[in-house]
Amino acid sequence: MAWQQFSVLRKSCRFPDRCPVCLCVGPDRALFIESVSGHFSGFYLVAKSYRHLRVAVPFCKSCTRRIIRRSRWGTACLFASFFACAGLALWLDLSGLSAGVLTVLICGPIMWWFQSRGSMLRIDDYDDERMTISIKHSAYADLFRNLNMETLEK
Repeated sequence: MAWQQFSVLRKSCRFPDRCPVCLCVGPDRALFIESVSGHFSGFYLVAKSYRHLRVAVPFCKSCTRRIIRRSRWGTACLFASFFACAGLALWLDLSGLSAGVLTVLICGPIMWWFQSRGSMLRIDDYDDERMTISIKHSAYADLFRNLNMETLEK
């Protein structure tokens, strides 16, 4: 499936009465989808802060449970692999650079696996008036296009 992009007005964006994952009618839960990229919001003592757009998208109960469970498992696996890499680096007496490379090689695929799989829509970019939404499921994209026809950017 290819991603289809839509640029819609933020205030009048509506989502179809279907789950974006399984397309069942009448989703009864809302999950917040966060934008992929954030906008700079300020400096702090040692770091920069970014603001992300969060939009409530309706999902069915079973898909909501599956998405939340996948997120929790992903976090747990990421922490476990990070501590395993730290332990392995200490045990093998690796230098800082070697330990960093080991961590990236082990934790990188885990992060990719849990973040990319199962994602059916994402917010690619936004500004004060519009947001760009990418939808993977073609039938849901058609429903979204028909529902937001008047606010789509031509």
